[in-house]
Amino acid sequence: MSPDQFKNVEDEFFRLKGQVAAGRITQPQFEAALKDLMVQDAQSRYWMIGADTGKWYVHDGKSWVEAQPPGRTEQMMPPSAPMTPARRGNALPIIAILAIVGICLLAGLVGIFIFLNQGGTKVTTAPTNTSVPGLQTPIIVGVATTQATLTSQVPTAPAAIAISTVTPTPAASPTITKTLGVADYIKQGDELTFQSKFAEATAAFQNALRLDPVNVTAFAYWARLLDFQARLDLNLDNYNLAISKAEAGSQLAPNNAEVAIWLSRAYDWNANYDKALTAAQNAVRLAPDSSQANAVLAEALLDTNKLADAEAAAQKAIQLDPNNADAHRARGLVFNARQQTQAAVAEFEKAAQLEPNLAWRFLALGNFYRNIKENAKAIEAYQKAIALYPQATSAWVGLGDLYREAKQFDPAIDNHTKATQANDKSPTAFFALGQTFVAADRCADAIAPLQKTIELNSRANVAMTILGQCQLKLGNPAEALQSAQKAAAIDPNNPDTKNLLAALGAALATPAPAIPPGFYVTQIRSEPSPPRRGQSVGFHATFLNTTGATQNYRWLVYIYRVSNLRSSFGETAAQDSSIAVGTFEIKTRSDWNTGVGLGCEDYLVRVAWLDQNRQAIAFSMPDGKPAEIYITVCP
Repeated sequence: MSPDQFKNVEDEFFRLKGQVAAGRITQPQFEAALKDLMVQDAQSRYWMIGADTGKWYVHDGKSWVEAQPPGRTEQMMPPSAPMTPARRGNALPIIAILAIVGICLLAGLVGIFIFLNQGGTKVTTAPTNTSVPGLQTPIIVGVATTQATLTSQVPTAPAAIAISTVTPTPAASPTITKTLGVADYIKQGDELTFQSKFAEATAAFQNALRLDPVNVTAFAYWARLLDFQARLDLNLDNYNLAISKAEAGSQLAPNNAEVAIWLSRAYDWNANYDKALTAAQNAVRLAPDSSQANAVLAEALLDTNKLADAEAAAQKAIQLDPNNADAHRARGLVFNARQQTQAAVAEFEKAAQLEPNLAWRFLALGNFYRNIKENAKAIEAYQKAIALYPQATSAWVGLGDLYREAKQFDPAIDNHTKATQANDKSPTAFFALGQTFVAADRCADAIAPLQKTIELNSRANVAMTILGQCQLKLGNPAEALQSAQKAAAIDPNNPDTKNLLAALGAALATPAPAIPPGFYVTQIRSEPSPPRRGQSVGFHATFLNTTGATQNYRWLVYIYRVSNLRSSFGETAAQDSSIAVGTFEIKTRSDWNTGVGLGCEDYLVRVAWLDQNRQAIAFSMPDGKPAEIYITVCP
C-alpha cells in the first residue's frame, strides 16, 4: 500500500470523527465504520487506526503495536481532539494483554487439533478482527479453517503459512471510549470556538444543553460564539440571538459572573450600551479579580463616553492577566480613543497573537489597519481571517473595499461577489458589490445588487439614491424618480438625494400645459409594487396644489375589482391632510390587504375625498381624468 493510500484512510478517519463531533453519526456507527479501515501492506501486515488515539497500529504477529506506516514521516493526530494524559498512556492495558495471551493459547490448541485431524496439511489463516484499536471491547474471531471461510471474512487474505507458524487472531488494543458529559461538551465547544469552527462549537453547546437544559455556562459561551459569528458573517440576527442566550443564562443565575460577562458583550455589540455597562459592572462586582470582567467593563465604559474609567478598567484587566486577548483589545480601543495610534496597533496585534486561530481577531486587526491606511497589512489580516473562517463575509467585504479604493476593480468585484456568496442575506455585501460596479462605471451591472440591497433592507436610502443615479444614467428617468422619491421619504436631507431629484426635475421638464388653478392628484403608486397575494399594500398619492393657498382634505383610497366597478372591494382609512401650495407625496394612513386567491386579478385604485355629507368625490388629474390607476395582484 502506498503512503497516499494510508493518507486516504486517515482522511476517512477524520471525516468520520468530524461527523461524530457534529452529531451526524453516533459513536457506534463511527466504530462500525472504523472496522472497515483495516489495511494490509506489501509485507502482509495489518494496520489499523486507534479509535480514540488517532494513531496507527500494526499487528506484529502477536499484538497491535503503535508504529509509523511505510512512507509516513509523522504520526497522525486528530486535529481537534487533543488527548488527555490518561489517553496518552499504553494503548494495551495489562488485563487485555493477559486476555490476549489466553486467546492465543486457545487458538494454538485449535490449530493443533485441526492439524492432527487433517493429516498435517497447511491452512490459510488471517487476522480476522471485529474490533478496532482504541475501542472499549475487542471481539476476537477464531482462525479460519478453509479458504472459503477466510474469503468471506477478510477481503485481502494474508499468504498461506504452515500450521506450525499459525498466527492467532490479533487482538485489539482496547481503550475505554469516554461518554462525553456536560463539562466535556462545554470544553469542546470552547476549544472549537477559538479554532473558528463555529458550526462544530454550536453543536457541542447544543449537546451540553441537551444533557443539562439549565447549564448557564453553555448559554454564556454560546452567546459569545454568536457574537463572533455576527461580526464575521454580517448576520445581524445573531446579535439578537446572542442576547437571548445570555439573558437565558442570566435569568437562571443572576449572580454568575461568567454569564454577566458575556451578557455585557452581547448587549454592547448590539449597541445596547447602557445595558452593557450595567451587566459589566455586575460582572466586576461578582468577580473583581477577573481580567475578562474588567475587559468587558472597559469596552462598555468606552462606549458610554467614560474614557478615563475605561482606561483604568483596561489597565486593571492587563494587570490581572497579561495574556488575556480581550484585555489587550480593550486597551487598544482606549489608545485609539486617545489618538495614540501606534500603541493601539500594538495592542490589537497582541490580541491576535494570543488567539491566533480566532478569525475575529484578524478581522478586527484588518479593520484597524484599514482605518489607519496601512492597507497592505489590512489585506494580509483579512486574508488570515478568511483562511481561518471562509464564511467571513465582513472580511471579504473589507478586502473588496480596499481594492476598490485602489481602483483595482476586478479583484474588488471578485471579493465583493464572494461576500454575497458567503452570506446571501447580507445587504452590506450586496451594497458593496453595487458600489464597486458603479465605481467601475458599470451601472448596468450595479442595478441587480443595489435592488437586492433594498429588498433585504427597505430603509437603505443611500442604495436607493445610487440606484436612481444609475437608472437616470441608463436613460430610465421614471424609474430613477421612483427610487429618488423613496430615498427622500426616508431621509429628505440627504444631499445626494436632493441633487438627484434636481437632476431628474431638469431631465423630466417638458413644456407645461396650461393647468387652471386647482387641486389635483398627479400620481398614485402602490408599495410594494407589484403587490402580491397575502401582502399588506400601502398607497402613495402625489398632490398638486395650484390654488395659491393651503387646502384641507379628508381623503382615502378606494379599491375596486375591475369586474365590479359599482361598489368598492376595499378601502384605506380616511385621513385629514393640510396641503400647502406645491407638490407633495403622502402615504395612506392604513394599508389594504390583498387577501388570498389562486390566480391573478385586476383592480382599480382611486383617490377620493369626503365632502361634508361624507360623500366620496374622486380627485381629478390635471388632464381632467379621474385620479386612478390599475394594478394586478398575483400569488
